Amino acid sequence: MRRIQRYKNRKLYDSQEKRYINMGELMALVVRGENVQVDDKTLDRDLTGSVLAEAISRRLRVKNNDRAVVVLTMLIREMDPKAECLESP
Repeated sequence: MRRIQRYKNRKLYDSQEKRYINMGELMALVVRGENVQVDDKTLDRDLTGSVLAEAISRRLRVKNNDRAVVVLTMLIREMDPKAECLESP
């Protein structure tokens, strides 16, 4: 498991490579088959899901990928409707 730390300034630090990486490099790790875990350095909590979602969102802003939109739509539909993030305010 590749450990990535996210700092308060939103920089990502690859503990294995001992250097900062950008969102594109993080996505490249995932594409190569690496399992990653992104931890908030300050709060000591797992941010993997939200950081990967942010990476996808950035990619879609640069290049609208119909396949990614279809997959994201399917994921949202498969989520538990009782999940906290889907509840009305």
